[in-house]
Amino acid sequence: MKQRLSILFILLLVPALLFPCGNSYRSNAHTTEYLKDNQLASFRFRKGFDQSVLLQEFYRLSDAISNKLNLFENQNDKALASLRMGKTEEAIAILEQLNKEKPNEYKVIANLGTAYELAGRNKEALQYIRRAMQLNSQSHQGSEWFHIQVLEAKLQNKPANWWINHPVLHFDQLQKDEETIISDVVYQLKERLPFTPRPDLMMAAILRDAAAYIRKQKKWQQEWVLLRIGAEYDTDKKLSLDTLIETVETRLKAENMPIPDLATHFGNEDDLLKKGKDLLEKGIELVNGEKEKHADKEAVSGNEQNKLWILILAGALLAGAGLYFGFRKKQ
Repeated sequence: MKQRLSILFILLLVPALLFPCGNSYRSNAHTTEYLKDNQLASFRFRKGFDQSVLLQEFYRLSDAISNKLNLFENQNDKALASLRMGKTEEAIAILEQLNKEKPNEYKVIANLGTAYELAGRNKEALQYIRRAMQLNSQSHQGSEWFHIQVLEAKLQNKPANWWINHPVLHFDQLQKDEETIISDVVYQLKERLPFTPRPDLMMAAILRDAAAYIRKQKKWQQEWVLLRIGAEYDTDKKLSLDTLIETVETRLKAENMPIPDLATHFGNEDDLLKKGKDLLEKGIELVNGEKEKHADKEAVSGNEQNKLWILILAGALLAGAGLYFGFRKKQ
């Protein structure tokens, strides 16, 4: 019984903390931690969402809604899951209905702003994000100036090449200290990057602008990470990011600082988390196999049991390390 409870606890722990930031009602499940240290370890981003976990969440919420449980909150969270699964119009339909029911609900309004942007309805998106900020001035820890500046840039309707020589972000408009601005940028990028397929020249320009600001703070490794991610979005090399990257690498060598590993800071899925989940599943499979094998025999020896549980705990630890280092959430 104790073993079963331990397995159940670990299985529940792993998927519970996987989502990037969103305006969800489910406590601590979908929130990105707002980090203030701005160390290199904070600069870890994802290329996309874990669709298998999203699917589990989607069905869990659908079942809850079918059973009339917390209808308003679960419908909002289902819409958010739908957005992350690429079902933008489905999410908009849900959120618009919720907005009619409660027209001053911050989470719904903020999610509608994001949904409209994903649908290319940038004027409405800006309207709703501004409305959300009126309802909650500390929306996303006060970092929504980033979201607004991006939407304002999109509404200029400039051709993509415009951003080669013009900034998307305007830091001189902000009345914040440098470290807070960097924290805001990192927080917002963790939200935006998984939604943004490559290539995307405007996204590359945003990363270039953020890297230029960080350069002034002499955070060379963090600048390198943003420029390298930017290069992933600028596949036609229109922003000449390679030249900037070479300059940073020269600086890093001069300062005897290692060049970061891009895969550590920008990946499809957290490798430690994936390895941990795989190892955890293998350990559980072995435990179940041994139980069947020894059903009519003596119990597995203490040493054999220890080996199996060490395997399971190693999987859990790797998963936990993946959550901490890959997302830096509690992520």
